[in-house]
Amino acid sequence: ARAAVNRVWAQLMGRGIVHPVDDFTAQNPPSHPALLDALTKGFVANKFDLKWLIREIANSDAYQLSGAGASKEALPKWFERARVRPLSAEEIMASMRAVTGDPPPKDGGPVEYFLRAFG
Repeated sequence: ARAAVNRVWAQLMGRGIVHPVDDFTAQNPPSHPALLDALTKGFVANKFDLKWLIREIANSDAYQLSGAGASKEALPKWFERARVRPLSAEEIMASMRAVTGDPPPKDGGPVEYFLRAFG
């Protein structure tokens, strides 16, 4: 349950409470142990309901923070502000298609090249 909570937190926040997410050792303690314990207990109490966990994290103050501020760190360790995340190659391609009105492309060709270059 702790590993699942940490993975979902990392997916939504960009950094796990235990970072890296796979390193649950004594030498790598959680940055917020009480938060990890509370989310784990709630996750277990709600019968491992991922929808509950995602809603709980998305409704948190930490998730709703702004990305503006003095810190320029891309993955803030203490979750004091939102992380800076570039668009993925797929998101860039979808945005470019939406702006230009281009129809969805067929397999191969420039799409594969674009995804290799930017992805």
